[in-house]
Amino acid sequence: MFAHGANVCLADWPVGDGKDTEPEVLKAHLDELFSVWPSLRVLTGDAIFCQRPLARVIIEAGRDYVLAVKDNQPDLHETARTAFADATAESADATVIEKSVGPSRCDASGATRRRPTTQGRR
Repeated sequence: MFAHGANVCLADWPVGDGKDTEPEVLKAHLDELFSVWPSLRVLTGDAIFCQRPLARVIIEAGRDYVLAVKDNQPDLHETARTAFADATAESADATVIEKSVGPSRCDASGATRRRPTTQGRR
C-alpha cells in the first residue's frame, strides 16, 4: 500500500505462493491498515482491484475507493459508462481539499480548507 502524494509505503504484505491475489491479500489486511492509518479515507487502485468483494469491505469500513475500469471488463465498463452518461458538474457529489505551500493553519498535513467543487449535493 503506497501513498503516492507523500511518496511513502504505508504497508507491505506478501502475496504468497500464487494462491492469493493482491486484492485478496489487501482485503485480508484492511482492518490492520485502517487501524494503523485511521485518517486513510480513499483507496485508489488499478483494474486488478476492481472487484465487488474488496469494494464492499472498503465501503463497510466507512472508506471510499477509486478503481480503474478497463475495456477487458465489457459489462462493468458499459455499466460505468451508462451510470455517468447523464452526469454534469452540477450533479457531482465531490469536495476538494486544497493544500498550501507552507505550513497549514489547521494542522501539519498542509490541508487548509474544504470547499465544494460544484453546486451539487453536500
